[in-house]
Amino acid sequence: LTPRKIEVTFDEETDGSVMTVDNFSLRSGTEVTGVTPVSPSVCVISLEESIENKTEEALMAVRLCDALGNCSLPEPFVFTPVYAGTGDIVISEIMADPSPPLGLPDEEYLEISNISEHFLAVDEFILTAGDDTVFLPSFRLAPGEERILCSTSDTVVLSVYGECSGVRSFPSLNDAGDTLSLTDG
Repeated sequence: LTPRKIEVTFDEETDGSVMTVDNFSLRSGTEVTGVTPVSPSVCVISLEESIENKTEEALMAVRLCDALGNCSLPEPFVFTPVYAGTGDIVISEIMADPSPPLGLPDEEYLEISNISEHFLAVDEFILTAGDDTVFLPSFRLAPGEERILCSTSDTVVLSVYGECSGVRSFPSLNDAGDTLSLTDG
């Protein structure tokens, strides 16, 4: 998900003993600081420090038991984490002060694009427009996918143009030259 979070999906529902901090470790030695169950077969593992992007890693579970009590021997799960790096997600379109509107709604928006070859999580990203800073909602972008970012009240009118994510307190886009930035918080 992010440099410090890993989402783990098991192929069956697990028993409660699986989703604990002391059950997981990483080959690199990065410490597991939290395990948050999302469902009986999915959890998010929080890490003390970032794991290296696009570098092979292994996750080990001491106990791996399903909801019926069937257990398997510990076996490392080898994976390669991929998260957004500089330039992977870009602002690809800016609609600031669209008055008078010409064939589009009279609403401000940004479009972002995933220009990488990987599926990427937009989680804890920050949009800055001049002096305004807002957190983006969490979502995933496929390679080449575009997403419209707008005020939560504008998602219905803009969704006919593509996938939209409403942003609480969407900043006003000053067409006088404010700096826009998108950062991974």
